[in-house]
Amino acid sequence: SHTHQIGQVGDDFGNSDQEAAPEEVTWNRSAHQDANVRSEMPELNFFAHPRIDKATLGNVYHVSEYCQEIHSNMLTTESKWNPNPTYMANQEKIEETIRSTLVDWLIQIHYNFKLLPESLFLTVNVIEDILASIKFQKGGSAIGIAALLIVTKYEEIYPPILKDFIYITENEYTAEEILDMEKKILFALDFDLNLCSSFRFL
Repeated sequence: SHTHQIGQVGDDFGNSDQEAAPEEVTWNRSAHQDANVRSEMPELNFFAHPRIDKATLGNVYHVSEYCQEIHSNMLTTESKWNPNPTYMANQEKIEETIRSTLVDWLIQIHYNFKLLPESLFLTVNVIEDILASIKFQKGGSAIGIAALLIVTKYEEIYPPILKDFIYITENEYTAEEILDMEKKILFALDFDLNLCSSFRFL
């Protein structure tokens, strides 16, 4: 079955040893605070906004005047959490091929559970951050399952429960082992899941 195949894949590796930047828009927020100076508030130049917001400039529900700040905050958050590109070199027991197989396996689980796209992207971000900060001797699939468990609690309205993750790995890990890995990941991230994945820029 499809579920059996996913679990089998987990066993296989689990046991294996630019465009130019747009001009900034200056927006005088003090004009909103005093009704007497509303007439002095500068007009908003819609065409000066980033091209990512071009399709919704006329829609008041998209609060286009805040687009520049939101985009800037996303870039700042992304740069804060970007791992060292060579972080896999610090892992002695987990090779790059294992990481690649892990992500492929999580994509299958993500599809099987019908999760949100944000959950998949954020899970990969969490895995990269944890591999960059902790040296593991084994347990590639345990890292992936624990990361997905954490992220689904954060992103999903109805996340899969713990026994679903145990079942999908065909009981390769106990509930205690998964929860222990979850605790290690959360402590390493300082319980901060405010990551900005590449999905937000798509």
